[in-house]
Amino acid sequence: MNVCSASMSFVDIPSNPAPQGAEIVWLEGAATDQKIRVCVVPSAVKNARGTVLVCPGRTEFIEKYFEVARDLQERRFACVIIDWPGQGLSYRLTDNPLAGHIDSFSNFMDTLDLVSKNVCAKLPNPQLAVAHSMGGAILLKAMKDRIFEPKVAAFSAPMFGIRFPSPGLGLIASLMCAIGRTKSAARESTKPEIFETNPVTNCRSRWDIYRNLVENEPKLQLGAPTWGWINQSKNTCDSFLKPKALDSIKSEVLIATAGQELLVDNRSHEIVASNLKKCTHITVKNAKHEILMEEDESRNEFWTAFDRTLKKVGI
Repeated sequence: MNVCSASMSFVDIPSNPAPQGAEIVWLEGAATDQKIRVCVVPSAVKNARGTVLVCPGRTEFIEKYFEVARDLQERRFACVIIDWPGQGLSYRLTDNPLAGHIDSFSNFMDTLDLVSKNVCAKLPNPQLAVAHSMGGAILLKAMKDRIFEPKVAAFSAPMFGIRFPSPGLGLIASLMCAIGRTKSAARESTKPEIFETNPVTNCRSRWDIYRNLVENEPKLQLGAPTWGWINQSKNTCDSFLKPKALDSIKSEVLIATAGQELLVDNRSHEIVASNLKKCTHITVKNAKHEILMEEDESRNEFWTAFDRTLKKVGI
């Protein structure tokens, strides 16, 4: 697969400046209409410490991670950020662009493999990764299947398990897929969340950046997950918890759990951490789900642990 084109085209708002030298690269997926949007951020110095692949969560997109990219540039890393299939400005998977769908987690594996071989491989070594929520499930599966093997993998509130609103939802999703409702939304669309009741961050300014980006480019929006997304995600998460499932992973791992978590199952973090050969597990007590979009104090806890993890492996 080859690079289709490169540009400086971002969704631009004053409160969210692009990292120095960043550009958008479009990759061609399995079909000509399957364009994957990727952001390449060079190191701010000549002698880069390596390259960090940034794996966003469900509903997220490149521009939301500009601050994270600037944090990595300050640490003398290059980085690469992905708009996953079905979200951001990458190709959508259903006729309804708001449907939060995935046909198979293999779509994500193919995308990560495509990006790592065509983009990351051309940037400074060693290769590392930072992944949030659903991006954490994608990265861990890619590591387990030996598709991508970063020297260090740092997970922010990873989706190793899902907190379903009702215990039988996973089974219902499987049944709905069996009767052909794979691409149907699992719940009706609701009104946009307001900051006061949001489950993801205590930081008003970072919340406002996200909302302003979506208002400036409505194509960034994503709605409720489909039954197919729930079924595929549950099956993937369940696979992590099987005995010896993670034995192939040799990377140094950091798992950061949000103390005020409402969306993913924090118990799964403990299980995964105990089954990895080299893992540091921390809890960011005052953070909601999006640790990297939280108040400075919580973000600093993550980055301090990240820096300590790098020191462990001599980076």
